[in-house]
Amino acid sequence: MDERAYRIFWLAILTVCAAMFAAYLGLTPLGHWQVDEYQTIRAVGDGGAGFLFQRVMGWSPRPMSEAFVYGYALLVEARHQPMVATVLVSCWSLLAIGVLVLPLRRGGVRSWLPVSAALLVLFFLGHPVSEMFYWPMATLAYVPTLAAIALLLGITQCLETSTVATWVLTSVALTVAAASTEVGAMFVVGFVVLLGMGWLPGATSYRRARIIALLPPTLMAAWVLRQLVVVRAGQDAEVFGNAAIAHHAFVAFKAMVPQAGREWLTLDPSRATDKQLTLGLIVKALFALGVYGLATHRHDAVAQRMRLSLALSALALVPATIFTAYYQFGSLCCERHATFRQCMVYVGIAAAASWLANWKHRQKGVAENDQRISMPAGKQAWFALASLLVAVLVAASSSVPRIRHDYLAYDRIAAARQATWDSGVANGRSGVFTRVVSGRIVGNDPKLPQGAVRVGDDKNADAILAYFGKDSLVVADEQIPAGGESPR
Repeated sequence: MDERAYRIFWLAILTVCAAMFAAYLGLTPLGHWQVDEYQTIRAVGDGGAGFLFQRVMGWSPRPMSEAFVYGYALLVEARHQPMVATVLVSCWSLLAIGVLVLPLRRGGVRSWLPVSAALLVLFFLGHPVSEMFYWPMATLAYVPTLAAIALLLGITQCLETSTVATWVLTSVALTVAAASTEVGAMFVVGFVVLLGMGWLPGATSYRRARIIALLPPTLMAAWVLRQLVVVRAGQDAEVFGNAAIAHHAFVAFKAMVPQAGREWLTLDPSRATDKQLTLGLIVKALFALGVYGLATHRHDAVAQRMRLSLALSALALVPATIFTAYYQFGSLCCERHATFRQCMVYVGIAAAASWLANWKHRQKGVAENDQRISMPAGKQAWFALASLLVAVLVAASSSVPRIRHDYLAYDRIAAARQATWDSGVANGRSGVFTRVVSGRIVGNDPKLPQGAVRVGDDKNADAILAYFGKDSLVVADEQIPAGGESPR
């Protein structure tokens, strides 16, 4: 009975996760540009590699993601199309590989695959995702960071920590995270510090090899954060929120505490309601139960140290980034940061639950030299799968209506965005910007003044006019059919 129930739930959770991921993936052609694309791609065309160097050494010390943006700009210029779907699908594929590749390749741990699949779709479900997953400038930075951190979770679960290959892969993952975003650099510093606080067990030669492996990402993270502090930290030009909070550490800390609690616990922190708190507690508790029940077991003190460091650094990244936003800007910055924090909550929960499962397993008595990977069986395993399934379904309950809405508006949104592009590249000094306003999952276009807009009227419009080489734009919202539903 237990084996049959296990197979049923194993198939069910993978089917549901695959369907949800495919539903989100199918919306990638509706991804959007914001003002950043118009400004940056034009700057790349004008300044070439020199612009990339100046940007990395100055305003945006993220060498890997800025190189991706540079390559994207060259692709757009070569193809004379926005190429949004191409870049989004490429980044999403990288994320799927980071989450799923190890349990798929390691036959002995394929029972961990449902956890990885659930983790992948929980990155999308229940909270806004339009910036991080449907806006190329953000996707090229934050998705590689997330993929690298998710791969690190898979390493702690699926690989032996006594091999050189494992530590080479760990070094690569951490370096990608540090070189892609500032939040990735913050994570790497936290992870390495926590990992090194209790010198990794093992022979001296093994410890030396691990230190060598951790050196490149540590240096990269330190450089990124140093550049960030020197170039941007404390600048008044970036204060767009409450000036009484910005650049006041204690006030920023007080504002951070309740917000961090909301983001740890609620399903959608952008809607601070009792319903969202209840749904969040259900989803995150069930996800933790599922991970706990399906965690692989073996006596590996180094893997345990890595799991604990991963859990603490991922969960601590939530208050750390909230504090820095309040301190630098005077308010929470961006949807993409909030989305990334929710992803870190799920990574932290998974790592903590896996650590606890292995700790409990060791208390039952395991031979010191037993390095074999084993999986729980029987009632515990199928109950864990059922917990994962319910967690995903509850999280999806608020996302499915939005997905349905965007698919119903699919042709309208696609037509509006193509019309803007066609008008922009057409001959003449004036164009029409058809602004999408109905995207609930994929997001909407920049806010621009309605009607005729000329150079100097609006800074966002100026970037678009400069990119297309126009003197004026007529801005009009997409036409929503009679009886149609506008977004909330």
